[in-house]
Amino acid sequence: MIFAPRTFHVLAATALVSVLGAAPGSALAALPYAGKTLRVLSFNDTHAAAVAKRLPEFEKLTGAKVVFDAIASNTVAAKTTSDQAAGGSYDLYTVDEPFMPQLAPFFVPLAQWPAPKTVDKSELAPERYLPAALAGGSYKGTNFGLPINGNVYMYVYRKDLFSDAKERDAFKAKYKYELKAPTTTAQMRDVAEFFTRPPSMYGFAPFTKMSEGTTVEAIWVLSTFGVRSVDTPQALSLDAAKATEAFQFYLDMMKFAPPGATAWHHAERMAAYSKGKLAQMMTWPSFVKDLENPQKSLVVGKNDYAPPPAGPAGKPSAVAGTWTLALPKSSKQKELASEFAGWWASASFGKSLVESGMNPARRDLLQDAALVKSNPWFPGILSNFEGAVVRPRSPDYNKLSDVVSRHFTKMIAGQATADATVKAMDAEISRLTSLPKK
Repeated sequence: MIFAPRTFHVLAATALVSVLGAAPGSALAALPYAGKTLRVLSFNDTHAAAVAKRLPEFEKLTGAKVVFDAIASNTVAAKTTSDQAAGGSYDLYTVDEPFMPQLAPFFVPLAQWPAPKTVDKSELAPERYLPAALAGGSYKGTNFGLPINGNVYMYVYRKDLFSDAKERDAFKAKYKYELKAPTTTAQMRDVAEFFTRPPSMYGFAPFTKMSEGTTVEAIWVLSTFGVRSVDTPQALSLDAAKATEAFQFYLDMMKFAPPGATAWHHAERMAAYSKGKLAQMMTWPSFVKDLENPQKSLVVGKNDYAPPPAGPAGKPSAVAGTWTLALPKSSKQKELASEFAGWWASASFGKSLVESGMNPARRDLLQDAALVKSNPWFPGILSNFEGAVVRPRSPDYNKLSDVVSRHFTKMIAGQATADATVKAMDAEISRLTSLPKK
């Protein structure tokens, strides 16, 4: 196995190499894809590294050679676009959820993928995967791939505090109902207020540093209040009254955030929670694992996971973020690519990838008893996925995200009211989506 910088070039297993060039009827000739090469473009993280390490198993199964190029996650979409513009050198791409609308014209719909020969073809069946995870790989009603990493913006809270008898009595005396994981934004606000006790404890963990994180934060609160992303040229349709109510709620919650939280990214939020300074938060599963690591957290075993609180619209609305395997029309190895996708996305392989950071996009893995025992947040991932929304389904997502993040962070910094932010954001999005497409 040879590793080039930031790229995994994985050669065939030794047993196969020894029989290269063998005559028909030999062990090599009996393998369905002997002599063929598959090229895969992937994100680069511990999950991808685990897949790369196990590639000899797939090569032994099929007789194929796999070239597995893993690059920084935030460059995959641009690399996919440039590669397709040059004719397409890859047979399979990994696609992050918000970029599927932009990249969908390059891909073969999942329903048209060839049936694999060595992998159970049911692994390609959409019903194996969570609907919100499939939505991340879909555009205009068509599904373009298999989800391989299901991320969702989930609700986390301190169960030790919520179950403490003194805390429960004090909360009920003040708010006239039982202390529990909030099911509404009004209850979330009460919990935030109740547990805000400077300087040791606070009730809200905002995401406030301009980035994709603030876009997700804005989409979460907007969708919670009934402002839904829609699959039309106007990719983010703002209901002015609901959007203003949503942003005002967020501004009100900022009163219960720690000092300095107006410039928080993931690192600052997770550090505060892991030190026991936050009672609740919304975060991604990839960060939750460290909360249960004794070397990184003071709140190990003190956390629980629940669906996000519902807003006045009545629906909990976590934000899904899923990586999908997509098959390009340009591929010369479509059947082999389908084979590899089914192998990567399968339940049996998925179990082995969990320890390396893979978040399942399949209900069977999230409900697997052994996996739940070692990953107690899996039921929370599942419950948050049930009502999850995807980001705006627009080919102009990068521009839309910039608009949303810029105006949202300006509001948080106290430079605009909720009402003014909604008007400015909606006006800029309307101009953007009305521009002629090149």
